[in-house]
Amino acid sequence: VMEIVAKVLAQNVSGGFLGNIFKDPTVDLGIVFGATVVLIISGIIAGYIPAKRAVAIKPIEALRYE
Repeated sequence: VMEIVAKVLAQNVSGGFLGNIFKDPTVDLGIVFGATVVLIISGIIAGYIPAKRAVAIKPIEALRYE
């Protein structure tokens, strides 16, 4: 798919940045580590908040509510 997009862009754009981005798609290692840290932190927060609320409810009250 990337080869097809690169060929289409090469025909429509005169070999500028858009033509070369699909030829050699690379990402800086710092960006990879930064994105990984952000995803880990957001995952911890997204899991911690509901878990904290669930721990605060007593099991008998939760069963009685249903």
